[in-house]
Amino acid sequence: MAGEDNVQPVVLDAHCAPRHFGLVPDLKKLGHLDDDLIESFHWRLASIVVVSVLWAVLLFGTLFLTTSYLYDFALHGDDERIALKELPRPFDALCRSLHQLVHAEPWAPPPLRYGGTIGARWSKTFQRIQAVHTYMFLANILGFMIGVYNWVKPVDLFRLPAFVRQYLHPRSKVFIFLCVNPPVLSYLRAWIIGSLVFVSPFEIVETALVQLVYHYLTSFVSTALHLGLTLALAIFWATAVKSEWARILKELDTLWRLQNMGSMQIVGERHVLGKRRPR
Repeated sequence: MAGEDNVQPVVLDAHCAPRHFGLVPDLKKLGHLDDDLIESFHWRLASIVVVSVLWAVLLFGTLFLTTSYLYDFALHGDDERIALKELPRPFDALCRSLHQLVHAEPWAPPPLRYGGTIGARWSKTFQRIQAVHTYMFLANILGFMIGVYNWVKPVDLFRLPAFVRQYLHPRSKVFIFLCVNPPVLSYLRAWIIGSLVFVSPFEIVETALVQLVYHYLTSFVSTALHLGLTLALAIFWATAVKSEWARILKELDTLWRLQNMGSMQIVGERHVLGKRRPR
């Protein structure tokens, strides 16, 4: 038909092409793509959701526990005090079992000679905070093992100084160690207390270690340090998630345009050796 010969192709300026994927991508619009590619997009989207949830739980969980304790303390005043001698020590049960297995006789660790006390309410709150950090630590290790964090790119570290970036990349052990947010102070605290399970020959050393643990490593000092590290890493992951989300939307929009350009003519600027040439 003569009329069909006169049909002109749709002219589309590449710089003004409309975006077809909003805040929540609809992958059904890309129905002609390979299933593996669609699955890759699903995995990347699920991964950044998992990472966001993990760090939100860690940050807001710590904040909630701390503020709830402060509110409770302001409302009810000082709480019941517990003698440090009465607190269970890490590895106590393990040491008892090993001693029983090797020597076939019961054994009890030497009692602490330090006579200090700690608030019962704060002790419970601190244990809950450390539990949250420990569970998230294990979850993040699992996340790195199964590849949840594989979408992190070197460009996500561009805010760091150059002398740091040369040693820190998304697959480096240092980066992984930092990002799983290990509660280092908690492990140091457990190691110090656990060492007192076996032997405590010098009273002055024991007193100094117990004061270090229960006045600093089991206090708002430790919580503030953990919270500061968590906040810094949460900000990093928030910016990394934002960057990955933008990358996903850009890739999806590019694929949609390529898929629907059968009858489109791209119009752009013509250049020759850096100079604009008239059409």
